[in-house]
Amino acid sequence: MKISPLFSLCLALALLAGCATVPETERSSSGTTAPATEAAEQGRADAPEAAIPLSHTAVSTYLGGRDPIEGVNRSIFYCVDFFYYWLYRPVGYLYGSIVPRPAVNCINNFTDNLEFPRRFLGSLLQAKFTGSGIELLRFLSNSTIGIGGLFDPAWHWFGLPRQEEDFGQAFAAWGIGPGCVLQLHYSTNIRDAVGMIFDYAVDIKSYFYGGQAFTFLNRGLNVFGLYETARQSTFDSYQTLKDYQLLVRRIQLDDAFTYPAHKVALQPVAAGRDEAGNERLTEFYSQGSAVDT
Repeated sequence: MKISPLFSLCLALALLAGCATVPETERSSSGTTAPATEAAEQGRADAPEAAIPLSHTAVSTYLGGRDPIEGVNRSIFYCVDFFYYWLYRPVGYLYGSIVPRPAVNCINNFTDNLEFPRRFLGSLLQAKFTGSGIELLRFLSNSTIGIGGLFDPAWHWFGLPRQEEDFGQAFAAWGIGPGCVLQLHYSTNIRDAVGMIFDYAVDIKSYFYGGQAFTFLNRGLNVFGLYETARQSTFDSYQTLKDYQLLVRRIQLDDAFTYPAHKVALQPVAAGRDEAGNERLTEFYSQGSAVDT
């Protein structure tokens, strides 16, 4: 049985704001020992267990698995970050200054429409037949009325939501565990990394030279500024970005995201940060969930 998205969010808040422990012994106003403590002292088998404080490591492990190769993952993260900042950013700025934003959005719609097999098969493999049917109708309507997928009438006209499904989620539905954390161009785990191979294999763009690279360049124009905000808003950018990305993945596994993903309000609360900064972080991670999965 899946854990509720609300519980996932509560864990994330505990991660960011710190956690408080509950005293093992509580006394009422009359000075008597609390019932739970009395039961423990009497050795009753049904006495509730003592509260266990949530540690940073425990929450991270719950969200995405253990991180036994953190040193390697951090090295990969900083290499990717260097690529983003010194290579991708100047190319992206040049590309974005030439191509109008409406054209960028149409291209994003087009490339997203080509990813139909991933979402369709991901739904089908989880026996989500309603979701797979919606994806089929979305693909047909967007490919015809939407002029090859340049526009999204399936959502704007017919209210057919985009299904956030993939092979990694199908593997999770089959009971396959996440394994350990693995840093690629974003934080993931062994199960989802293997699922990503299948995602790329059924992605039509993979069979055209430069298709995936161009998609990455075009989509990144909408989120790179938000990535900058996220990176500069913490002392440990690796840990913060990892936990947020794993949180987004956990919510996807719990089927909490609805289309369009960038309108989902996770409302993270980071100690010492302003609300506007948190809103930008929320937008970044919510958009990233639709791009990277």
